[in-house]
Amino acid sequence: MEELSYAAFLEQVNTTFTIVSPDSTQSVELTLIEAVQTLRDERHENFSLMFQGPLQPQLPQGNYRFVHEQMGEHIMFMVPVGQRQDGMRYEIIFSRMLT
Repeated sequence: MEELSYAAFLEQVNTTFTIVSPDSTQSVELTLIEAVQTLRDERHENFSLMFQGPLQPQLPQGNYRFVHEQMGEHIMFMVPVGQRQDGMRYEIIFSRMLT
């Protein structure tokens, strides 16, 4: 899980992730536009990631395979949070225990 830390994602802001649908029938490129840490103490880490993608296709909430040149491949749950003139916005929220 260390590779899915706030610090790891913060280094990748403004880079592109390829998102593959659950049934592997389509892929979409999303840009990580923001990483915000909401809690960090000796036992917990909470943060959110905001991605921007094209207006079409609009992806429903669900688990997606994220592929990134530096971070590798991970399955994460993503939720659409709104449409803007410049594209769709999607969010992923992490709440995890630190060991």
